[in-house]
Amino acid sequence: RRRKNDFHSNQSSHPLMAVLARFNFVEVFRHVQKMEASHAQYFTTYLAQGIGRVCKEYLKGSATAALSGDQASMQLFYNLLPEFGSLPWTLKPLLVLVAEQFLSVSGRGLLMSFVSVATGVVWLSLTCLELRGCWFLLATGLVSLGTALVDGLVDGRISAESADTVTAKKLQYLCQMGQTIGSLYIGLFAWILAFSRQTSLMLVACAWVAVAIAPTLLATGSSYSSQASAAAKQAAHAEESKQRQLTRNSLAAMANGACVRVAILGFAVCLSPSLDTFLLRKEVLGFQDSQQPLVSVAGTFGWFLGTSLYMKISSGRSPEAALRLSLLIWPVSSLATLFFALWARPGSATVLALSLACLEKAACELGKALTFMP
Repeated sequence: RRRKNDFHSNQSSHPLMAVLARFNFVEVFRHVQKMEASHAQYFTTYLAQGIGRVCKEYLKGSATAALSGDQASMQLFYNLLPEFGSLPWTLKPLLVLVAEQFLSVSGRGLLMSFVSVATGVVWLSLTCLELRGCWFLLATGLVSLGTALVDGLVDGRISAESADTVTAKKLQYLCQMGQTIGSLYIGLFAWILAFSRQTSLMLVACAWVAVAIAPTLLATGSSYSSQASAAAKQAAHAEESKQRQLTRNSLAAMANGACVRVAILGFAVCLSPSLDTFLLRKEVLGFQDSQQPLVSVAGTFGWFLGTSLYMKISSGRSPEAALRLSLLIWPVSSLATLFFALWARPGSATVLALSLACLEKAACELGKALTFMP
């Protein structure tokens, strides 16, 4: 009993971790129901991103036919995918800056709901319509832009709520758990049930629509009481005034040395060459569409391990020391990709090839998480 109590006390700050270990979707839903409205939306947003991480593998699978194999269009397509470092995501800071300058807290909430629904509608168009050429690229860019904008608005709310380091870590971990659970469930189901492209893209469309309605339908915690609602309104007005003042001075603040170094580091990370082995797995090894989500699930575990590793690295270290150690570990993960690319042989879609592909993806995502978390 003492060991059990110690376990629950250690997991109390992150209760979803124990739920993930039990792999119980009903328990996940119950935990989300107990959250505050804002936290439910944070979780659901990253859950949709996790589902999208798996489903974009199906989008990659249809890109060759939709773009008629044109290499320039394929290169542009890979730079439009909804992920960190893509072209639409470079617009995120500017769009969020404009939204925080000219919209109130409630206005930004409405904008986030509208963009979430619009992103779901575009995913639905990719599901139901046989888009080709420029229309396919446009739809891919729009879902990426919508994902980036919602992600930026959520990050802004999380930053405003993170009054101290402990709260910041808990909220960040909550978001990463949402992404992990979304990728894990959908990835495993897609592999076991051999989901079609239409089924997978329909799921991610529904997930983004759910982001807009999550606070109303899911969260039933204390945040909906009258006292909590009044306190939340007062806090929102105070935060709105503070945020507007910070936004006015944000461009001047970016001129200081620390912000410039962070910007240069982020730019350098995006310039670092990386190898997406999706086409290698499909065209050379002959992986089926239903096997690609399993590799994505392995990547999810790698990302989760990377975020957990950073929690350990940052504990008891200064932010500079944690960043330095993370950047030293990051290049090591590229060795797995190098080994996998050198080992690959045409038509060798065996259990060994699938295992190595999963290990390569997990190592790659672990390294990527160590550049993201700091």
